[in-house]
Amino acid sequence: MAAHYPGLYINDTFFDFKNALAGELSDWHSYLYSLLFNAAFSLTPNLSLLGWFQIFLFSTICAWLFSFPSPSRRTHCLIWPLFFCFVISPVNGAFAIFYNRDPLFSWLLIAFLFMLFRFLLNAPQKIDLAKLVLMSSILFTLRVDFLPIALLWPVAVISQKSFQLKKSVAFCLATLALHLFFSVAVPASINLNPISDRYRLTATLNSLSYIIRNGDDAVESQIPPHHRENIERIVSLEVLKADHDDYEIPVFHQRLFNQSFTHDEFRSYLNSWLFLIWQNPTLFMEGRWRLFIHMIGTTSQDVPWNDELSLPVRSQNDIHKSMVRRLDLKKAPLADGLPPLLEHGSFSLAQGRYGWLTKIILMTALPGLMILLLGPLFIWRTPIFAVVCLIFASRIGVVFLTAPAAQFKYIYSLYLFGFFGPILAWTEWQVRSERIKDLQSLKVHHG
Repeated sequence: MAAHYPGLYINDTFFDFKNALAGELSDWHSYLYSLLFNAAFSLTPNLSLLGWFQIFLFSTICAWLFSFPSPSRRTHCLIWPLFFCFVISPVNGAFAIFYNRDPLFSWLLIAFLFMLFRFLLNAPQKIDLAKLVLMSSILFTLRVDFLPIALLWPVAVISQKSFQLKKSVAFCLATLALHLFFSVAVPASINLNPISDRYRLTATLNSLSYIIRNGDDAVESQIPPHHRENIERIVSLEVLKADHDDYEIPVFHQRLFNQSFTHDEFRSYLNSWLFLIWQNPTLFMEGRWRLFIHMIGTTSQDVPWNDELSLPVRSQNDIHKSMVRRLDLKKAPLADGLPPLLEHGSFSLAQGRYGWLTKIILMTALPGLMILLLGPLFIWRTPIFAVVCLIFASRIGVVFLTAPAAQFKYIYSLYLFGFFGPILAWTEWQVRSERIKDLQSLKVHHG
């Protein structure tokens, strides 16, 4: 906060600013986060209030996660190195004052995984199950790509021996009802401005333009006329070819598409998009891989910066500058002589534009990825941790396939999992070892 007062904000954040100033809500970046913005602005126009709230919330969750395993000398040997690395990482500090739904979603997602792990490891309690259902509904409302987790975690719960058929049916119905309440009933009751189709369009443009741009002439010429027509009702193939960026969606940001398309036109467009992926799976996966490895900091892209606005130069416009003046968002560091990593690097983490210094930090997301991939291999020793890894991986898979841009915020939860995943594995290992010892002692006693 000292380096970036009143906080970090990007192009997406200005949409939330606009809604909060007008007292409006939309489903562009989740109405829940829009409500949070409106609540903060109703108290004070000073944006830092939201930053202090996020700092307090994330610190509270962090303290709970690090205190999760039972204390012992060997536990401290694991916890303290992880805690030290966590504290010195500027990534966590940057995202605590980053005004976007993704940091909030990421921290709540990690807390949800811990709650699910504890529920599966210990004797189930009704109150813990109710907390899981409520947290799942909130996460699904914050980000739609939580959907695979929302579908898989009830399966893990129902598979427990303590669950009977009637209890399973009641649990599934209650979970579905609460999810529908948050995602359908609440938006209908608060006069939400529905623009979800335009938001869903962002998940398709990067991969579609990559296929059109990098495919040979045969790829475009072999598109059936009706699929070509479906796509061009929304965006021209020539525009997709000319305005492609491997790491972004310039076609969307520059509004080079039909902004008045209907829901039926969008459904037809989606069908044609899926057809092109089916016909060109290698090109699709190639484009997705290029974007993903940039997202975790293993490539670099240079973009000019304007320190006054803390925004990429190409996304500045008069509306943004007006909001900067109206909300007093001009960068005003509270301390001089801060290290370059804090002064410039931390914001580039939020936007996804990495220099060599931030690339080194972002590479620390790789431990989280390795833990996620290797966790299921130890299913015979830590089966619950393996199940949690598989459930979490389902969401990372969706991000890989649909991320509109190479921004680290989409996989910040993966970065956090690198710190907190080992705690789950260690806790289950410790609990199961104690249970084995108790069984052996019981056998010796009765023997």
